[in-house]
Amino acid sequence: MRQTQVRLILQAIVSQLVDQLGNQKSLEFCLTQILAQLQQKPTLPPNYAAGNLLNLLCYLQTDLAGYDFSHLTVWQAYLQGVSLPKVNFAEADLNRSVFAELFSGVITLAFSADGLLLATGDSRCEIQIWEVASGKHLMTLKGHQSWIWSIIFSH
Repeated sequence: MRQTQVRLILQAIVSQLVDQLGNQKSLEFCLTQILAQLQQKPTLPPNYAAGNLLNLLCYLQTDLAGYDFSHLTVWQAYLQGVSLPKVNFAEADLNRSVFAELFSGVITLAFSADGLLLATGDSRCEIQIWEVASGKHLMTLKGHQSWIWSIIFSH
């Protein structure tokens, strides 16, 4: 299903945009400018714009190091196998996004203040800690008696 979506939708959109803009670098620049505009309008109602931008940048194999998606709605981003060094997702809504690891019933998540760590709370009553840049699972915290509904990093 995913491969069909990429071939029929994503590939076609990228091809048309590259034809219109002249080359891939111009398209990446344009997408980056749109992302900057989204950052300037934090009061926009939730939508798929940032998620679509991220999916396009991933398809183009853009180096995402240092990109800022904080405070944005990043719905349905497909991030399996994507390197995300120093990408800022602080307070982003990552609803229905796909990451490198399969999560089981993630209920809540939080990024550390420096954006280096991701913590997830799940329906297995566990907290998982991940290194954002590598996607590496660092630890599992067990012992809760019920689902983890809220999670936050403390200074």
